[in-house]
Order: sequence, then structure tokens, then C-alpha cells
Amino acid sequence: MMLQILEDGRLTDSKGQTVDFKNMLLIMTSNVGSSVIEKGGHRIGFDLDYDEKDNSYNWIKSLVTEELKQYFRPEFLNKLDEMIVFRQLTKLEVKDIADIMLKEVFERLKAKEIELRVLRDLDTSC
Repeated sequence: MMLQILEDGRLTDSKGQTVDFKNMLLIMTSNVGSSVIEKGGHRIGFDLDYDEKDNSYNWIKSLVTEELKQYFRPEFLNKLDEMIVFRQLTKLEVKDIADIMLKEVFERLKAKEIELRVLRDLDTSC
């Protein structure tokens, strides 16, 4: 089915109805390569200068690309215009996301007159 969409730009269902995919952006995600990212993730984002981060990202991307080649058939991979490997979040980014999510929880609880206190770790390195 995916190859029909990628090759022909359309998909025909069992009733003969055709859906046009010619002028669209298709975003696909996969967990293929996630183990490579986890194993090598300590090299990405934490206490590295810009060049080291860039080199580490390129190294991880090449390993993930090799895993994709082992998992997916070449005729599928050759139809893709671009592959993006997301970099690992930094500690500060994770903290910022947690703060946003906690703020939403605090607001919902406040509306119900419930107070929640979160104790922060003494580690302020991020």
C-alpha cells in the first residue's frame, strides 16, 4: 500500500475509489534505530560544544540509516526524499517540558481546591 502511494501518488481501495496523494507531505515515524540512539545518546546534547554535537548527530544518523537499510526494503527507502533523526533532548529541555506539564496539572488541581507541592532535587546543574 505504501509503495502504491509513493510510486503512483494515489491509493485505490477495494471498492475502486481513488485517493490522490500527489500534492501532499507524508511524515512517517519509526522506532527503528532507537536502540542505537539510546546506546549512543550519551554523546548527544550534554556538555558538548557545537562541533561535537554536530559530529555526534551525524554519527548516530549514519548508524540509524544502516539499521533502516536492514529493516526496510530498498525499493521503499529509495522513495523517501529525506530522513530526519531527532536528537536527544537536553536535561534543560526535559526540565522545561516537565515544568509546562506540571503547570497544567497545578491549574487543574487549583480549580478543585487541591494543592500539590513538588520538591525539586538540589541538583541545579541544568
